[in-house]
Amino acid sequence: MTPAQAMAEATATATAMATADHLRSDERVRIRRYVPADVQRIALQPAQAHVSIAPDAAVSLSLASEAYTAEHAGRVIAIVGAQRHNDHRAEGWALLAADLGPLMLPITRAVRGWLKQGRYARVDITVATDFPEALRWARVLGFVQEGPPRPCYTASGGAAVTYVRFADG
Repeated sequence: MTPAQAMAEATATATAMATADHLRSDERVRIRRYVPADVQRIALQPAQAHVSIAPDAAVSLSLASEAYTAEHAGRVIAIVGAQRHNDHRAEGWALLAADLGPLMLPITRAVRGWLKQGRYARVDITVATDFPEALRWARVLGFVQEGPPRPCYTASGGAAVTYVRFADG
């Protein structure tokens, strides 16, 4: 590991330790800091089944994002994070397992708690327009659509829309 990588890892760890106290672990779901091996342990929902994250990209997510993993009964059920663009803006992302059902509530609460911290003045997310569950979850989390859908945006050639959430005033 180079000194720059060690510094980035230490910074990410310090950031996680400073912010993880707001993430609630309930009796069914445990929230912890994301580690690269988590992407190999999640069985993604059908709408995200096409997503493939190479090992080096999984490491990059841990260094470039503030990211958390949700586990239930030893199974990774969600990985959620935000990649910092600058001091004011981040791009949110999520990988969710299939058949979450009632386990979605503690995940939603944890994400809302992080968003309410207002670490960034603006958090953007991009959602495929043919993924109604993700569009609904964006609104539940307090995001609002910004602009019209963009055609030919997703890997499959589908349209996507940007949602934005501004820090609570």
